[in-house]
Amino acid sequence: MPPIRFSPNLRLTVLHARDDDERRQRLIDLVQQLAGAGVVYAQSRQQCEELASLLRSHGVVAGHYHAGVEDRGTLQDRFKQNELRVIVATVAFGMGVDKPDIRWIIHMGLPGSVEAYSQEIGRAGRDGATADCVLLHCLTDDQRLLRLSQQSPVSLESAHAMLQRIMATLGAAGIGPVPLDDLTQATNGDQTAARAVLSVLEVAGLVRRHYDAPDHVLLRRDAGKRKRQPDSACLQFMHQIGLATHDAANGAFVTLASKSGIPLVELETALLQWQDQGWLQYFPSGRRLLLSVGPVRNDRDGQIAHILEQRRAAAAHRAQGIIDFVNSTHCRHGALANYLGDTPRNRCNVCDNCGAGLVVHASPASAALEQQTITVLRALAEQSWGKRTLVRLLHGDAAAGERAHESVFFGALSDRSEQSLSQLVDSLIAEGLIGTRTLSHGGATLELSHRGQQALHQRPVPRSITGRR
Repeated sequence: MPPIRFSPNLRLTVLHARDDDERRQRLIDLVQQLAGAGVVYAQSRQQCEELASLLRSHGVVAGHYHAGVEDRGTLQDRFKQNELRVIVATVAFGMGVDKPDIRWIIHMGLPGSVEAYSQEIGRAGRDGATADCVLLHCLTDDQRLLRLSQQSPVSLESAHAMLQRIMATLGAAGIGPVPLDDLTQATNGDQTAARAVLSVLEVAGLVRRHYDAPDHVLLRRDAGKRKRQPDSACLQFMHQIGLATHDAANGAFVTLASKSGIPLVELETALLQWQDQGWLQYFPSGRRLLLSVGPVRNDRDGQIAHILEQRRAAAAHRAQGIIDFVNSTHCRHGALANYLGDTPRNRCNVCDNCGAGLVVHASPASAALEQQTITVLRALAEQSWGKRTLVRLLHGDAAAGERAHESVFFGALSDRSEQSLSQLVDSLIAEGLIGTRTLSHGGATLELSHRGQQALHQRPVPRSITGRR
């Protein structure tokens, strides 16, 4: 990736949330506060649709965009023409959108890398006016991204399965077209994973991918365009496939190559050349991967394993790069420059770490979420709990034990899902407000840390809990 240019009109801000509920509320607050059109980058197709629906329920004219949306072009046009104020999108959106007045971009979680983040924020403020780039980050995002970086669709087993399938398809010829659907059988029908496995086999030198070959070919003689006769190679080809005595010839690309004796990897180049010279007309249809297998190697497994390890290390490096960026206390534009090879900067004066980030006005709903944090801490101030029991207790789960039912905090956060409560507890542990203690039987219990006790003393008791007995 070429070095980036410093964009002083992009104001970079990272906002930290303790869980997805707080992150969604911050999104609502931000979109209602920010002016102009913007893009919200989500982590999945489902999240795109859910967040767009959430924004619409708060009066925002929003649409969702991902690879599963059929009429994506119309959606892009509506956004460019300001019929939609907000697009909630996966990373599939943006490359072909030429809208210079995007005033803000919000990331709902960590991008896959610093490179991806830099590209995505670069779609804002192309008219040179100030644009806000806000990344909404949860503490639990970091470990999730690191886990994902190590989850590869490629394994030694899937590489073996695909190589065997390719060899069986090509047979003794060792080269030929292979339908992608055949390869996906080695990856449970996942085309993206199949392409990833094929890439590893290529890097390992076990398979070579050539230019995709057509399925079928229709050829017509183009007499009259050229007065001189075709060259000897073209004439020989025409005789071999019957085009010398007929106006047209058609058939499978592989069959034409076999009849003519021209290698598969050279045939299309020759046909295109002869068409340019006016000796025939070439009409290909359909395309398939054109693959050939390399020589059998004794160190095949070791080579594949080495490539997989290299890719895991590179993925971990990319993930750690964006994690370091969001958690940094240094100039954010400087951090981007340092990572991506531009001239280092010590201060940009247009990011939160340089004291110039976006000032977010919290809504009453955001304040209520902050009060819920105090509720969790007070539940642990009452007594220690295991994490699972604490989550059930706060949610008001009937399956919680008798002791949990007796707690004054039972059902205090019943409007929250158990999943979001679990995420909130994890964030408070990561923040150091909750500590863990290993029990003699090997289990673990949660208890209020010293820092958590200080936080309780500094904050008011939530009204929803006061006096509840």
